[in-house]
Amino acid sequence: RNLVDLLVTYDKDDAKKYNMLCHPTVYSEAKISELNNTPMTDVFFVGAAKNRMQKILYAYDVLEKAGLNCYFYVMDAKPPYNQKRQGIHYVDKDEWLPYEKCIQFVQHTKCVLEIMQQGAKGETLRVWEAITYGKMLLTNNQSIKESKFYSLDYVSVISENGDIDVERIKKFESRPNPFKDQITPENFLKYIVEKL
Repeated sequence: RNLVDLLVTYDKDDAKKYNMLCHPTVYSEAKISELNNTPMTDVFFVGAAKNRMQKILYAYDVLEKAGLNCYFYVMDAKPPYNQKRQGIHYVDKDEWLPYEKCIQFVQHTKCVLEIMQQGAKGETLRVWEAITYGKMLLTNNQSIKESKFYSLDYVSVISENGDIDVERIKKFESRPNPFKDQITPENFLKYIVEKL
């Protein structure tokens, strides 16, 4: 501690445990270099199957049954969970979606789906993408309700018994999120100056 001016973490538990300052992860809007001809969707998901494939399939089935157009990019799904669905694109674990392409999908959707891994908590990259690009966040992260970035205008939480408010997604229109300025690198630099 005597070698640094500040110790800052994005993890609230670590901040308490190690007596550190806490600041959210920073995120910058990406500049897309290639023409974005990605088709529009209602809901976009990207991620590895890990221990959540059952929840991913459940969410997809509910959303598709409601008439929503979904595109899910799922890595490393194993039988019996790699079940064929029209809007799910399965790839091997080493076929990561280039981040520029991921952002193109985010820009061309109404809603970003976040399915948390078992035991995970806090904000993920999906939260920052939804905020930055003015999208709705659909998440199974119950603790998001305690986050300073939670807003009923932009976040829909999947209930613990799996209920999804599909009507909110249908009615949502992309628009600037007022939290966007709070997660920029510039805001983090101001925070550092204030705390020094």
